[in-house]
Amino acid sequence: MRTTLTIEEDVAVRIERMRQERKWPLKRVINEVLRAGLDEMEADPLEPAIAWCIEPVTLGARVGSVDDVGESLSIGEGEGWR
Repeated sequence: MRTTLTIEEDVAVRIERMRQERKWPLKRVINEVLRAGLDEMEADPLEPAIAWCIEPVTLGARVGSVDDVGESLSIGEGEGWR
């Protein structure tokens, strides 16, 4: 199969380094790298997202309405917050 790929610069540098070290043609390097990556991804699929449960805690003073930022800061930080 023939196709055109746009390879990012950091990946291209690594591919070229491997090509020179192993003295392989570019085609072989690309195929070997893709095979290794696919094998890895198929063997270790993405883990499902962890369900998070957040437990509320009491932090002390209650704030009536957070619409009044000044009042909320006075309760949380004390009157000297300004």
